[in-house]
Amino acid sequence: MSSFTNDKNKVIDLRKIGMFFMYLLGDFNFFASASDDIEQSLNIMTEFCLNINVNPDILRFPAYLLTADSPNYHTANHLLKTTIRNLSTETIKTSSTNVCITEKAWAILKSMLNCEQVHLGSSSLLLSALLHTNPSQIPVKEILTRLKSENLNELPIGLEGIAGYILVLGQANYSKKLNHIIVKLCHEVLQRVVSFHGKRKILTYNNGSGRISPYLYDGISGFLVSLCYQRDFDTKKLISQFQPEIASPFCKSGCAWDGLAGLALTNLIILNMNGSSDQHPLRIIKNQLLGSLQYLVFRHGEPKCVDFNTHLIVNSYSRGSQSIFDIISLYLTQKEEFNK
Repeated sequence: MSSFTNDKNKVIDLRKIGMFFMYLLGDFNFFASASDDIEQSLNIMTEFCLNINVNPDILRFPAYLLTADSPNYHTANHLLKTTIRNLSTETIKTSSTNVCITEKAWAILKSMLNCEQVHLGSSSLLLSALLHTNPSQIPVKEILTRLKSENLNELPIGLEGIAGYILVLGQANYSKKLNHIIVKLCHEVLQRVVSFHGKRKILTYNNGSGRISPYLYDGISGFLVSLCYQRDFDTKKLISQFQPEIASPFCKSGCAWDGLAGLALTNLIILNMNGSSDQHPLRIIKNQLLGSLQYLVFRHGEPKCVDFNTHLIVNSYSRGSQSIFDIISLYLTQKEEFNK
C-alpha cells in the first residue's frame, strides 16, 4: 500500500495485522492491495458485515490499524478484545433477549438528545436534562409556562421543536391531565399537512418556507418518535398515516440526528410498537442502514461522518458513527427476534 511506505517497522507490523483481519473477513485485503484504497475497502466491508448480520462496529479494529497515523499496540489490543467480545455468541444472545428493544431505542435517543444539548423550542430548558429525570421530577409547570411564550409557527415539528414538547409532556407523571395540551400540539403539526405529488407531507415550519424534512431533529421522524412514547393514549392510527414518508433509502446524510440512520431508528421503534411480524418494514430499515453506511469515512483510525451543511468531519454521538452502529445493533436484535 502506497500509504504505508513511510511507516516504521513497528507500525508496519500493525498494518499487516489489519490486512490479515481483512483477509479473514472475506479476502478484502486483495481488493485493498489491487486498488491501493484502504478507505474504499473498509466501506465495502461495512456493507458486507451488515449483509451477514454482523455489526460493522467490529471494523473499528482494522480501521485503527490501517488508517491511524501512528497506531500503537495498547490501543490495538483494546480494540481487538472489544471486537472479540462483540463477536461472541454470548454477547449476541444477551443483547437479543434481556433488554426490550423500545428501551434500547429510548437509550439511543437520550444519548443523542444529551449530545445535542437540545432546547425546548427557544427556551433554555434542555430536553436532554428532562429525559434523564424521573417522571415525577419533570418540571411541568415550567415547561407549560415556556410553551405559552413560544411562537409555534416558528418551531419545527421535530425533536428540537413541537415534538420535543410532546415527548416530554407524554413522560410526565400526571400526563393524563396534559393530554389536551398534547392533542393541541399534535393538531398544530397536522395543520401543516400539505399535498405534494399526490402524497401527504408535513411542512417543517408554518412560516411560509415550504420546507419538508424527514429527520429526527426537525422533521417527521421526530414527530413520529414523540407519538411512539406516549403512555396514555393510542397513537398507532396517526403514526400509520405518515410512516410511509420515512421509508426512503436515500437522504442527504447518513447520520442519526439529521440523516438516514434516524429514519431507520424511527421505523424500528414503530415496528416494535406495532408488534408486527411483517418482514417488509425490516427490509426498508436494512436498506436505510446500508445507505447510512455509505456515508462513513475512515480517517485517523476511526469511522466518522461528514456534516452535510458544513462538509466537516464530525464524530459526536448523534452525528457520528457510534449511533449508527447502535441502531444497527438494534436492527440485528429485531431481526433475530423475527427469526425465532
